[in-house]
Amino acid sequence: MARVVLVTGVGRYLGARVAARLAGDRSISRVIGVDNAPARPELDGSRLEFVRADIAHPLVATVLEQAGADTVVHIGRDATRTESAGLLRACREVSALRRVVVASTTDVYGGSAHDPAVFDEHSPVSELPRGPGRSAIALETGLRALGRQRSDVALTALRLATPVGPGIDSWLTRYLAHPVAPSALGFDPLVQLLHEHDAVEALVHATRTVRPRVPRVVNVAGAGVLALSQVLRLARVLRVPVLAPLVGPRLQYTRVVDTTRLVRELGYRPRYTTLEALYAHLRARRMLPASTTATAVGRLVGAAP
Repeated sequence: MARVVLVTGVGRYLGARVAARLAGDRSISRVIGVDNAPARPELDGSRLEFVRADIAHPLVATVLEQAGADTVVHIGRDATRTESAGLLRACREVSALRRVVVASTTDVYGGSAHDPAVFDEHSPVSELPRGPGRSAIALETGLRALGRQRSDVALTALRLATPVGPGIDSWLTRYLAHPVAPSALGFDPLVQLLHEHDAVEALVHATRTVRPRVPRVVNVAGAGVLALSQVLRLARVLRVPVLAPLVGPRLQYTRVVDTTRLVRELGYRPRYTTLEALYAHLRARRMLPASTTATAVGRLVGAAP
């Protein structure tokens, strides 16, 4: 069981939520939050110990060592390549360290016409990723290097599907925030979502896991999929088809992942399906009328464009 946990990115939403959940666990002696920005207000009054620091700086190793941290939770999806590399270098030097959990992204699988219908953890990552995928691949490469150097440390990368929810920021939440959205002419990719609650709880669950063998890589996503056209219809966003080269691969190719390992090996089952996550997001953002029920949403999903 984790005793002293250091959480990165507590100045941002996901890191702050994870830190708050761990700080509320009395079986954990200390929770230390690190960010080069101020900790978010929801952490005020918690027993989190905040350290304002740049995790890319070599001094972060001193913070870890002096705290006696045995567990590090790194919100890699919100970090730069330099920050992630600096933190993993520091982890090599921390004698008490026994567990590292990182938040990666399913963007590592890229997106092309040659992709399988469903990715599992054995699927190769993209050779030419864009945006967050490139940083996530660098993060996971660094994590594997740490594993070779520190065989005594259990390592897990959670590849999070596109998150949605009341407070989360992702490419899809920004995409749906406008009344009109472009789509790739001739494409209607499948979308798989992860509610912010499940993103937080999966990270917390992985941090608390005490099994002798923990999965190195785990896909995390809600059950089920939606076509992009269905997502836009539910969000009441006008879909404007444009030539495919004018939009990114996210609006062309499907990135659906298998979550068998999440449930069977890590032991976490998401509370929200993809449809439920989208419904909760739209209700929280007031993009659906308050009177809209889940049954009505189901009818809308099945309706013709």
